[in-house]
Amino acid sequence: DRSAALVSYVQLDEPRNDQPVALRLPGLDPARRYQVTDVTPGPVRPRRGGLDEPGITAVQVSGAALGRIGLAIAPRRVLTAAVILIEAR
Repeated sequence: DRSAALVSYVQLDEPRNDQPVALRLPGLDPARRYQVTDVTPGPVRPRRGGLDEPGITAVQVSGAALGRIGLAIAPRRVLTAAVILIEAR
């Protein structure tokens, strides 16, 4: 029903630079607002940009923006993952 999604981003190799990548999430309802929460297991580590801003664990954004622009995911260590929960509000 496009009310929720659970997404994982995995860093498979060394990043080419220190710029965030855009993780686009098509398929959500463009007219709805979603709360995006980093639910990655383990200790919280400060990162940059969007959810990666130190102290920020959730943001609200439209489904249209998630599909067209996406989330900024900062480069991670090789073979690590981010787990992101997206829920309609």
